[in-house]
Amino acid sequence: MAATEPKDSHALFSRFTEERNLEDLLELYDAEAVYVPAKGQRLSGHAQIRPMLEAMLAPGNPLPRLELVDLIVRGDVALERTRWILDFEGADGEPGQASGDSTVVLGKQDDGCWRILIDDPGLG
Repeated sequence: MAATEPKDSHALFSRFTEERNLEDLLELYDAEAVYVPAKGQRLSGHAQIRPMLEAMLAPGNPLPRLELVDLIVRGDVALERTRWILDFEGADGEPGQASGDSTVVLGKQDDGCWRILIDDPGLG
């Protein structure tokens, strides 16, 4: 399932993350998408992005809460800004929290669907 409007991408990404649905989550990405796992690193295409998403969705891992901050659309390109919040249990057993800002560039495809072209979750 792909987004038919730019605003749908965030909702679908959140839904597939909550469902730990790797295949549908990966389909939100363009086949040649770029993912930025850390500053200075780049992963390109589904084969390289898949392991990052698998790790995020692995059973037992806490899942991020995603809040759409802004969406700017111009023609066939959209810029999405999202705030992610991750609640976890620290090594000492105490609750912890991490958060950050994600930037996503979406592009309208020939089939009319919107897919992620660049995903920088702001991890590095």
